[in-house]
Amino acid sequence: MISDYRCFYCFVRAFEKLLEKENISNEAKASFTLEMISLYQNKRNDFSAPLFSRELHRILRSYTQNPDPYKAAKKENNDHALSMLPELEYIIRQSPDPFFTALRLAIAET
Repeated sequence: MISDYRCFYCFVRAFEKLLEKENISNEAKASFTLEMISLYQNKRNDFSAPLFSRELHRILRSYTQNPDPYKAAKKENNDHALSMLPELEYIIRQSPDPFFTALRLAIAET
């Protein structure tokens, strides 16, 4: 499938954020970026976002030696969710329709 050109820019923004969180040199960041461009050029006519993402994460790991670049963000978000749990449980228990309230809370943005 031929990709929409915007896919590339979305990946660039996402991986720029990941690169900024890693403790690697600017030269390594530039080298990763060149690999990203090359990969896109080689795969753009047979583009699959999930496969492209998987390959970019593999390349990123080769530069950072970090098996999970999202670990800190996941912990932070999980800790935040757990801190909200007592209040949410109270709201659900006090509701005349606990299932509906839990469902609404589950899909609500906070």
